Amino acid sequence: MALLDSLLVSAFPPDFTYLRLSVIWHVCFIGMLIYLHDKPWVTRISCGALIGILLDFFFQGSFPFCFLVYPLFALLAGLPGPFMENNRIAFAVYMICCFLLDFVPYLVQLILGITTIPVWDWMYCMELLTTMTNAASVLFLMYMDAVMVRFFLIQRSRARKAERKKRMHRFHAEA
Repeated sequence: MALLDSLLVSAFPPDFTYLRLSVIWHVCFIGMLIYLHDKPWVTRISCGALIGILLDFFFQGSFPFCFLVYPLFALLAGLPGPFMENNRIAFAVYMICCFLLDFVPYLVQLILGITTIPVWDWMYCMELLTTMTNAASVLFLMYMDAVMVRFFLIQRSRARKAERKKRMHRFHAEA
């Protein structure tokens, strides 16, 4: 998914002059959140750190930002726990995480005086299209996750049924 992010950034580079609308791609981040939301907290943190460090070194060159932030968001994505079974709540949590992933660095740059772009200009030029593409990405990846979960449930059910049939066949053969 990080490769997809890189390809999308190459095809649609962000405009940091704030003269036109831009998109900041988060497909890998969203995929990580959706995959890890129901895993144990240690798994969430370690996978988030691994994905973050791989992104930092191979795709973004922003060490230690992703290495520190991705495990934090992976941990936070699992905190709502049973509420994440509701698709609307899960969608809202993922969208909030995506927004915060963009807003926190902007806020830090604003506080440190690195940028002087007003919040509304940043929201319009950077977050408008980003939020729309993130919403489409979240919906698509949530759908793919549901399809895969359903597929593995059917696969497991078929395996159990075959095992029961095999046991019944052995039972009848012994009798």
